[in-house]
Amino acid sequence: MVSSLIGARIFYIFDNVKFFLNDPIQIIRIWAGGLSFIGGFIGATIGGYFYIKAKKLDFWMWADLFAPAIPLSYAIVRIFGCFVSGLHHGRGTSIVWAVNGTHPVTLYAALVGLVIFIKLMYLRTKNLPKGALFLIFVILYGIGRFIVDFFQDVNAIKGLTSMQWLIAITIPFVLGYFYKLWVKHITLSSE
Repeated sequence: MVSSLIGARIFYIFDNVKFFLNDPIQIIRIWAGGLSFIGGFIGATIGGYFYIKAKKLDFWMWADLFAPAIPLSYAIVRIFGCFVSGLHHGRGTSIVWAVNGTHPVTLYAALVGLVIFIKLMYLRTKNLPKGALFLIFVILYGIGRFIVDFFQDVNAIKGLTSMQWLIAITIPFVLGYFYKLWVKHITLSSE
């Protein structure tokens, strides 16, 4: 939890660096809001990895165990922590389901989380290699978040948000690792 909170705050600060450079005391005012899901996820993964390794446990087994809970909690937070609070406004639109004239991006994100949760619960029953469920979450979240960010009302860098750039850089590596894991699993299964 501690590493998740630290990661969530660091990523939020990074994503809003101009605000914090103008008023650095705001960095410690965590009670005023300002956390990033992806930062919390990365922080929790890193902290969890070192904790699990210190306890001499299997990281991938635990990662797969927790994988379905991550998108479910993400969906809940997006609905009750963001949508209900009126955070994260989307771009202006006149679509029928617009909320105050903007895309309800937090509801889009919640829907992505719920779809991933359902998919992971289904995949838990399949014969997957260890770590696959966790990696599938990362891949599906990355794709979903990449798409949802096109509807966000945030600053873009050469047409993409900072999160889209992060996803574009990291997802190919995750896909490569997943492919390697899958090939090894198929090879072992056929022996």
